[in-house]
Amino acid sequence: MSQDKTLLITGASGFLGTWLAEQAALEGYKLMGIDLRAPLHPHFWAGFATSSLESVDLDNLLKGNNIMGVCHLAGGASVASSVADPYGDFSSLLPGQRAFRFI
Repeated sequence: MSQDKTLLITGASGFLGTWLAEQAALEGYKLMGIDLRAPLHPHFWAGFATSSLESVDLDNLLKGNNIMGVCHLAGGASVASSVADPYGDFSSLLPGQRAFRFI
């Protein structure tokens, strides 16, 4: 399998991440993943970190891989929370940063 077909998926164990991993694996992609939870289908993954994005050792996880794309699917899963506090929900995806201000 070509290293040019390697994807990194964050939020890899969530609904979208699991679906994407299944489809990408069927298409012959090599998969690297990050999520707080272990993957549903461990056999799909060439590398997986069960960790937060802030604490994962990316150098170690991705060593020797040429990542062709990143699918960032990590985030909150509560629609109710995102509707009640959209700024707070969005800001939680950018730890330590408050780069956006909504007017």
